[in-house]
Order: sequence, then C-alpha cells, then structure tokens
Amino acid sequence: MTCTEMDSSADLESMDQTETVELNSEERNILTEAANFFLFAQQRKGMVREADMKKIFARARSKVTQEEIYYRLKEYLKKVLGYEVIAVSNKRGTWLVAKNLLAHDEQNDNVSSNYLSTKEKMKEGFLNALLVFLYMAKNPASTTQVSESDLWKFIKNLRHTLPADLVDLKRLVGATPQAEFVWQGWIEYEKVPDANGTETIYYSWGPRAKCTVDRMKILKFFCAISGDNPRQWKYHCKDANESSETAMKDNIISEQEQGPSHS
Repeated sequence: MTCTEMDSSADLESMDQTETVELNSEERNILTEAANFFLFAQQRKGMVREADMKKIFARARSKVTQEEIYYRLKEYLKKVLGYEVIAVSNKRGTWLVAKNLLAHDEQNDNVSSNYLSTKEKMKEGFLNALLVFLYMAKNPASTTQVSESDLWKFIKNLRHTLPADLVDLKRLVGATPQAEFVWQGWIEYEKVPDANGTETIYYSWGPRAKCTVDRMKILKFFCAISGDNPRQWKYHCKDANESSETAMKDNIISEQEQGPSHS
C-alpha cells in the first residue's frame, strides 16, 4: 500500500487567470462535474476510484488539459474546502481520499459534528475505538494485524456502551468487502490459511486510515485514557514519530514535483 499526497490555489472560477493552460467552456464544465462527482462519492463511499475520475477527465481535448483539470480540482478542494487529496494504491486499485486539513481544529470538529445524527456520532465513536484498538493491540515493530477473535472480544466488551439499534456490527466490520468500514477503507482484513487449510482472519488499519490518521494522536489519546506516559510505549512512539517524518517528506517531495506553471 502506498500513499501519495497531492499538493494543490484559487477556486474553480478564478484559476484560469493564473494558469498557462487555458480551459474552454466545455472543459470548465468537466472541471465542475469532476468536483461535484468527487464530493458526492467521497461523502457516500469515503474513497473515490481514480479510474472513475479519469473517465470524466478523458472528455478533455488533450492529456495536458486533462492533467490541468485534475490539478485545478485538487487546488479547489484544498484551498476552498480544506481537503488534501491523497492517492491510495493497494491490490484493489488506486483510490482518492480527501484528508481534511481542518480536522485538527477542535472548533471545526465540534461544528461538523453538529450535523451528524446521534446514531452517526455513535458509529464514528465506534470506528475511532476500533482504530485505537487495532493500533495499540500489537507491537508495530513486529505486526500490525489483530486476529478476528481478539477483535470481537474487544467489540463484545465495548457493546454495552453502544445503542442497541446502532446496526448489526458485522455490517460495519465483518470480513467481507461489503462491510461499511472495509469498503470505506478504514479497516481491512486478510484470510491466512494454516498447513491444514484452515483460515484465520486478521484485521488491520485500511489504506484510508494509514494515510489520514495521525498515529501520534492515537497514541496520546490511548495514554490519556490509560494514564500511561507515551514513552512507555516505545515501539508505538517510534512508529508514530517515523510516520510523521514520512508525511513531512512526502509533502516536500509533492511540492517539488509541481510543474513550473503552477508556481
């Protein structure tokens, strides 16, 4: 699994004035359609298949223009809506994920949460608890996978805090591509057969979580609850620090790879 942060300035209407590649009226419509499709798919599914976006871009007159539309789309999402577009590649293909650059703004989080129903808030809390458990349950220096039995033991202990009508939890975390947290890219599973052909299922963070979740914040959140000092979790602390350093390097590389026309 690889993650690539795509750097992006200006909104859909004003970009033409600062770029060397001109867009005609039809290509402006393509840009608007691409933005609407991305936001709809992101809200509905959590991740957007890159191939579906390319089908929209393909209607432009040349590859250069297609790339320009793609660039301006990322600029719009970043500058106007505060989203960093990240390409996530795994065995299922390449997906685009919107990382909310405003997510670390506590006030913004509180405003956003006001628009969620109580059930959606509980679902979000359940997801956060899962991600914390999956990260902290194993030594990241040796494995990042948690067995299905261990995961469901944790969920069983958690159930008393969840409303009875939250939904069938297997629809959220079951070992199937249709499980909500799986197809949204938050978690993933792997079936590993033993010598007798018996399969054991293991869970870990999905591609979306790996690229968008701050591991140090997860560690500090866990330690705030447990009363531990993060330094006591030396392997997790090392992994979280290395993850932050990698993200910073990716940002620098992404900025350096931008074309001169977008300076």
